[in-house]
Amino acid sequence: MGWIITLFILVVGLSIGSFLNVITFRLGKKGGIFWGRSECPHCGHVLKWRDLIPVLSFLTLKGKCRHCRQKISLIYPAVEILTAVAFLAYIYFRNTYALEVLYGLALISGLMVIVFSDLLELIIPDKIVFPLIILAFTFNLSVADISARLITALILSAIFAIMYLGSRGRWLGLGDAKLVFLIGLALGYPLGVLAVLFSVWTAALVGIALVMAGKATLKTALPLGTFLAINSIIFLIFQNELQKVTQTIF
Repeated sequence: MGWIITLFILVVGLSIGSFLNVITFRLGKKGGIFWGRSECPHCGHVLKWRDLIPVLSFLTLKGKCRHCRQKISLIYPAVEILTAVAFLAYIYFRNTYALEVLYGLALISGLMVIVFSDLLELIIPDKIVFPLIILAFTFNLSVADISARLITALILSAIFAIMYLGSRGRWLGLGDAKLVFLIGLALGYPLGVLAVLFSVWTAALVGIALVMAGKATLKTALPLGTFLAINSIIFLIFQNELQKVTQTIF
């Protein structure tokens, strides 16, 4: 992959990441995604184009609003940079045909919104999950054994739904059950199952570490959707390598 193509992918990734910020912070809010202008969350001043250049604006403004000088959340450049890196890694490691690349990048984009939406507000938005489920189902109709993927998705979501009902929402949310359905449909067996298991283990370890550090209690809610989405992105990127490993095990 030449440096010009690499630079192009990074620029596209940063730009898409900037739009994902808009979705993350405006979804479900008054005005929605496509209406209204970007504004400072502190002073409400409408931002101009020079304040909206991915990463570069954050750096030139030294992480502060041009007008009120309040700090700009690190979430904004984080989403942009992580999206660009994920795009580049997916294209590099997957090395597949154009349609699957677009499909994978769309999945990664939606999952990136879920990562930060659940992290910030403990919400896994249906407006993101359901379109991704439709996308995954439609794409895999022609390239995979859709019945096997549906079975994987249904089993995973059924387990999470039972846990949700049994705990009356104390252990996890119904959005997690919808998200694991998507993961099962997108990754199939065994990668979908492994992605979910790794997410649960990672969340448990982080939770234990936070409790031991005095930063949380046993009743503190953890954004499981964030862990599920992050691991799903990683599994999507390294799908080829992971499939080779699992073929020798399963």
